[in-house]
Amino acid sequence: MKEFKTAPEFSSTSLANFGQRDMVSWASS
Repeated sequence: MKEFKTAPEFSSTSLANFGQRDMVSWASS
């Protein structure tokens, strides 16, 4: 049950992290 709850949470964090990294990369350019 815990894994099932953390699965979407991890996905959200991963997506947010990836987006933030992309934004920083774009702003740096």
